[in-house]
Amino acid sequence: MKQNIRGEKVQLTQVRATRDASEPSQALLGLSHGLNSAGDIEEILAILAQPALDAGAFRTQLRYVIPDGNGVPEQLETVAVTSSSLLSSFPRGERTIHDCSLFQLWTADPYTPLYIVDSLIDRRLDAASQALLAEDGVRAEVTLPLLRSGRWIGILIFDWLAPHEFAAQERDVYRLLMNIAAPVVESQRLADDLDRRVEKRTAELRSMNLKLQREVDARKRAEEEIQRLNRDLERRARELAAVNKTGQAIASSLDLSEVLATVLEEVRRLMNVVAGSIWLLEPAIGNTMTQNAGSGNPAGVDAGWLVCRQATGPHSEVVREWRMSPRRGLAGWVVRSGTSLIVPDVLSDVRHFKDVDQQTGLALRSILTVPLRVKE
Repeated sequence: MKQNIRGEKVQLTQVRATRDASEPSQALLGLSHGLNSAGDIEEILAILAQPALDAGAFRTQLRYVIPDGNGVPEQLETVAVTSSSLLSSFPRGERTIHDCSLFQLWTADPYTPLYIVDSLIDRRLDAASQALLAEDGVRAEVTLPLLRSGRWIGILIFDWLAPHEFAAQERDVYRLLMNIAAPVVESQRLADDLDRRVEKRTAELRSMNLKLQREVDARKRAEEEIQRLNRDLERRARELAAVNKTGQAIASSLDLSEVLATVLEEVRRLMNVVAGSIWLLEPAIGNTMTQNAGSGNPAGVDAGWLVCRQATGPHSEVVREWRMSPRRGLAGWVVRSGTSLIVPDVLSDVRHFKDVDQQTGLALRSILTVPLRVKE
């Protein structure tokens, strides 16, 4: 009978031991499923921190380890923080490293969680470490180093505001959690690094594209300026050619009509106009002059006639030798005022003399008129 009772106790103890050993694994099994669906480093920390939060931790942190050329931790970059306190000495993105025993402890044994039950009485901590923890009111802490194939990935830090005894089962949870967290954090860190490189490269390409676009725009403006200069040179060349040809005509002929025809044709071609004419002011002699256009010309300052001595363009022979009062038309206005005149739309200008258009059949819309003077 006693032997049976003793056997049942042994079996019960074995069952409890098996159940206790399996409880941490069962608890972390749900965390593993959650980590598979985590979208970013914040969600990863929220899942990994759950056991510590259930045990009363007030703050959890996840930091990337930035090693030096020899693989030794050189800097810590805080990438995620959860806290129930307003105090926090490690804002996200800040890179820190402290020359104190606290950091030497977790780097000295990177495959074992570092437990601090009470920072005020832990003899492993120097004054600098105690001051660092006291700055945020931390009394207890566990640090989980995260490594993959001997390479530093990061660290998980869980903090308590009061001393905290880490029971054996809780320690088992953190030990298993350290092994689960390392590959997950490594994958997320690689993804974050890739995102940063892509973002940096995108910014570089955007900057290069902007610079290239500016160069293209500058080249386009330069080409447009060259084209403008070429047009100016061509125009200037045509002007010089017209002046030269006009000079040759004047020097080679004593026939005024021939000279005027040459000058007028060169001007028409140079300015790319439909027609052109030259009107000369001739004084009236007695009352024997006849008039082809307009009413009689009164005596006085406007005495005389405007005579079309030469014309070019369609139906120019109709206009040639016409006589017109200086009081009529745009030409008469220019003669009286002595100033040039540009009329963009002759249909809206009452000074325009329409008889010439009616005789030639040309529907002129814009006219440029300039005075011709000789030295007295």
